[in-house]
Amino acid sequence: MGPTAGALLAKVQSGVTVEIVGATGGVEPDLVPLLANAKERVIPTATTVGGGILRAVGAGRETIGYVSNRGTPACA
Repeated sequence: MGPTAGALLAKVQSGVTVEIVGATGGVEPDLVPLLANAKERVIPTATTVGGGILRAVGAGRETIGYVSNRGTPACA
């Protein structure tokens, strides 16, 4: 875990719901499994492909889809 992910994880209070916007870019892919392992409720936003990746690393079934500016379809 990098310093940014560690600093963000340290700020999350136990039992909260965390929405991660654009969860497949930057630091966010590291945060999703860390938060999921800490038993936090994680709701990421991602495209269809990104949503599948995030669910595989612990995001659960609650994924908010969006269409990127390149026309990539939202996750279901």
